Amino acid sequence: MKLPSEVYSHTLGRGVALTPQKFQDHLLADQALGYCGAVILTDVIDTTFTPADFVRVLKDTGMKAIVCGFLGSSGPNPLVRSEMQAAYTHLERAAKFAAAFAEVGCGPAKLIGPMHTKHRTQIATWDQSAFEEWLKVISGLHKTYGHRILFEPLNPTEDGFQDPFTTIPDAILNDRDAFGIHLDLAHFHSRKLNHVRMSRLAELGMIGHIEITNVGRWPLDVDEGIDYEEFFRVMTRMTENKPITLGVEPFCGEVIETFDLRTLCNTKVEGPEALERDAGFLRRNEIMIQQ
Repeated sequence: MKLPSEVYSHTLGRGVALTPQKFQDHLLADQALGYCGAVILTDVIDTTFTPADFVRVLKDTGMKAIVCGFLGSSGPNPLVRSEMQAAYTHLERAAKFAAAFAEVGCGPAKLIGPMHTKHRTQIATWDQSAFEEWLKVISGLHKTYGHRILFEPLNPTEDGFQDPFTTIPDAILNDRDAFGIHLDLAHFHSRKLNHVRMSRLAELGMIGHIEITNVGRWPLDVDEGIDYEEFFRVMTRMTENKPITLGVEPFCGEVIETFDLRTLCNTKVEGPEALERDAGFLRRNEIMIQQ
């Protein structure tokens, strides 16, 4: 048993602003590399465009899309009770795109991403009760649209949690139909967590999306990089019959500047080149099959 041969690219590898035409161009370029579709942020889609505009692109290209819920640094804070409803409304736009894609078979019924905190906003004191209240609010997306909500635990420079890979799984453990984990290996790696923890999450059926992050951040071809080969050996034993999607997330220079990621991404490798390198690496490890 191998990991999914279908791998999603990330449109942030090719720039920020996303129109249907740019989306089509990105998809066709990534299709040529062997990707099955893309991860998109509705935050970077002009509000004049509707989910139907993007559905047409997916149908025309024969590609798929996963929607990433994203709470920008200027948006509402989901762990401030007075802002929870505004945060829900913010994510509902993303949910409508995901629902439109799933309805026509062009994407999974899931939302992925860091939907539990504002982007790069540290919270001095983690409020467990506020997070549990936020779970009740955001469960409305699951009930209304049928999405599974996959939370992406972040790293210390982006998140105020002491141990998000324990806190978040513990909070959602009893509602795994509605909630799960988006496992970004860069964040996991930065926490110096081992494969035993990852295997346990997989055994519990909590992992719904796996993200291989930016070869330029921790290059695949250097000794200090993430040990992806060992990761694949572990995960291929844990993912059988589980609906796990796999994606890669490189960043282009525009994204690094726009989202102030210079301290995390000091690479000179641009997103499109990283996407190509990722595809080659995944093919060599028989994880990804050329389309």
